[in-house]
Amino acid sequence: MHNNPVKAGLVKEMTDWKYSSAKNYYLEDHSVIYVSTDWSV
Repeated sequence: MHNNPVKAGLVKEMTDWKYSSAKNYYLEDHSVIYVSTDWSV
C-alpha cells in the first residue's frame, strides 16, 4: 500500500507522497496523521 504511489510513477520514494502514512512508520513524522505504534496489551 505504501509503495502504490511509487509504482504509479507519482513519486520516487514512498515517503514523498504527501498523504502517505509511510512517513509515520519510516521517518517518525506525525505531521499528516497520528499512528499508534504501541501494541502492548
